[in-house]
Amino acid sequence: MILSTGAVVSANIDKITDKTKFMYDMTKLPTVEKTLSEKLSKITSGIHSIIDNEGNTEDLQIPSLLMLDKYKDVIFSKGKTLFVSGMITDKLIELIKTRGKAEEYTLITRDFTHIFSSPLNTRWFLSNGGKILCLHQTKLLAITANPVSPLGFKINNEAMLFSLREKINLPIYNIRDIKL
Repeated sequence: MILSTGAVVSANIDKITDKTKFMYDMTKLPTVEKTLSEKLSKITSGIHSIIDNEGNTEDLQIPSLLMLDKYKDVIFSKGKTLFVSGMITDKLIELIKTRGKAEEYTLITRDFTHIFSSPLNTRWFLSNGGKILCLHQTKLLAITANPVSPLGFKINNEAMLFSLREKINLPIYNIRDIKL
């Protein structure tokens, strides 16, 4: 995979760097073991609780975390390890915050593209011992950075590349500058 970033993200180089670093960090999340990944890959919708060490699940009958307010009394009724087939949202992490002890919770998702919670909430969850695991590892090969926004403004290309390279240990290119 190649991640694209740049002026489309923000006109502020620090914000571009922070948001891109967050996405980079999400590609590095650990994965579940292979047999559990194979079991969970077959689930196509809803929120499921992992109910034992063999990876058996129970469908919590929650269609989506977008409806969490209606199901907040049910979501952790069978355990604190959840497979979220859709997207992980701020509402879920904020619910965990109210319960305390983030380290007791594990959220499993297909891959980093299903994490829609804010960097602030996600970092809080992970730094307080919570775990986010993926079914599939992402192999990020490089990052492309474009200093021109779709709105037409341009940011300093060299400063953007320097800032990104300072925080992310991966090849980072402005593909328009590559000479073939």
